[in-house]
Amino acid sequence: MSDTLWKKQERKFAKAFGTTRNWLSRTKGGCEDIETDRFILDIKSTIGKKMITIKKEDLDKILDRAKQLNKHGFLGFSFYQSKRKFLIIDLSDFFELIGEPLLT
Repeated sequence: MSDTLWKKQERKFAKAFGTTRNWLSRTKGGCEDIETDRFILDIKSTIGKKMITIKKEDLDKILDRAKQLNKHGFLGFSFYQSKRKFLIIDLSDFFELIGEPLLT
């Protein structure tokens, strides 16, 4: 098995969510690298970079896919050689998860 740095990053996120990386998702038309009973995540790699670029297309894709599966979708990333992990979450999903109304 190839153990590239981006695969290791996906595995670390999966471990934090108590699951394993979904290595066949893209071949089945999905975009989720990680899936649990409530969440799907698309993990972005910053290997060798000091910044990350998030495309609207990627956000739309994971949120649309989450809606299809009746789950919450996130983009996850960690900066190269950092132990900290980050999630990008839609504001309405955040408020739903914490059980508070979104005030608009």
